[in-house]
Amino acid sequence: MTNITISKGSITVTLQTTEVNEDYGNSFRLIPMAQPSQNQTGGPKDQLVSDLLKITNTYQIRGHLTKTDTKTAKEIKDELKSIFNGANIAGGAATIVYDGDTLEGFLQKLLITKDAAQANAPDQSGVVRYNVQITFVEGKAVGA
Repeated sequence: MTNITISKGSITVTLQTTEVNEDYGNSFRLIPMAQPSQNQTGGPKDQLVSDLLKITNTYQIRGHLTKTDTKTAKEIKDELKSIFNGANIAGGAATIVYDGDTLEGFLQKLLITKDAAQANAPDQSGVVRYNVQITFVEGKAVGA
């Protein structure tokens, strides 16, 4: 897979991705129609739907963080946590670069895993790494 960069303010982290799922949702309102008893022999009527066109684009991103020439994997992990916690910036969205597109939005969930085998033994490249799962919701900050 390709790398994804995640940025907010002056902090940028590169995540080596193993899987990216794009999840698109549409909010709409169901309008239940009453069926008078004298018309029930005709069976149920079609459901009415009001399409609000409120689309939610959510990205489930899996990958890992490893050291670079200038930073340890732990330093990069701490920077990712800082982005998740707002990067010491009042408000505003984060950005990710994925498939050549720059997307603006918010990190909804962050899960960082370092299993027991990784704690004391490096992976094949000789580097201890952190496995990461991120839920990113595309959108703009209120008032932006």
